[in-house]
Order: sequence, then C-alpha cells, then structure tokens
Amino acid sequence: MNGNPPTSGTTTASTDGVLVALGNTRSAVRRALVTERLSQAIAFGLLAVVVAVVLDRLLRLPPFIRVIELAMLVGGGVAWFALKVLPAFRFSPS
Repeated sequence: MNGNPPTSGTTTASTDGVLVALGNTRSAVRRALVTERLSQAIAFGLLAVVVAVVLDRLLRLPPFIRVIELAMLVGGGVAWFALKVLPAFRFSPS
C-alpha cells in the first residue's frame, strides 16, 4: 500500500518488451492465418475449374449451361472469400 497504484497508462521497460513480443506474435499469427485461407481458396478454385472443364468436355454442355456454370464458380469464389478470407484479415487476437 506504499506508493501510488499502477495505472493503465504507465509502462516499464520490461512490459514494453512483452508488449512488443506479443504484437509480433499477433502479427505472425494473423499472417499465417491469411496465408492459409488464401492458399485454400486458390487450391479449391483450381479444383473447381478442373472439375468444370472435365464435366464440360465429357457432357458437351450447351453454351447457356456453361454461362450458368461460370456464374456459379464466380459466386462460390466470392462467397468463399467473404466467409473465409475476409475474417482472416479481420482476425485480431487480444
């Protein structure tokens, strides 16, 4: 009970070092998560395109179905980005 109680605005050299280390760890975790999610998006996107090409060649699809298939691929890619990649960019551990 001697002295002034510590306030949240004051830091010491040792806590500054810990805060810097935590900030570096936080950045590394966010970077790893974003890299993982972007890699998944690229891998699944390539797989989807390959499957679409194989189906098109095997079934000889008419042009209007090809357009629908392309729209579904683009929609799926946008949905994946919105649901998986954007949250990784916003990830902020505390």
